[in-house]
Amino acid sequence: MRGRDLIIFTILSLFALITGYKLIGNEYTDYASLISFLSIVFGFQITSLSILYNSRLVSVMYDAKVKNYKTELHRLKAYFSFSLYLLIISIVTLLIINDCYVIEVKQHRYNLYKSWLVLPILVNTFYCFSKIANLLFKYFVIKRNE
Repeated sequence: MRGRDLIIFTILSLFALITGYKLIGNEYTDYASLISFLSIVFGFQITSLSILYNSRLVSVMYDAKVKNYKTELHRLKAYFSFSLYLLIISIVTLLIINDCYVIEVKQHRYNLYKSWLVLPILVNTFYCFSKIANLLFKYFVIKRNE
């Protein structure tokens, strides 16, 4: 993602991290369901990418010029790659990090919980998914059987 999209993504991430810290705290424990959800979203995105590969829509999107991305196809590629990498990183992070880390700084102990990442991961996933869906819905009405 670039430009305004990346700024919005960053602001949403920070807001979701602060909100997740306040709302969820250290109470969330159902990481298996979250990983399953993220895996399903990943599968849907890979499937939609493979369906688009031989579509006429690709040439139409390549011809549509857009600011910050060269063409609409380049924008869609950026959205897909960012979203897929984000999903992989989120899944791996949820699988490998501990539930709690204790950090000591000058005789102060700070606990960092994995549960604080739940809301940012969900918000970021929905944001990326909505960006891809909105772009595809924009071109959904184009006649494809010519």
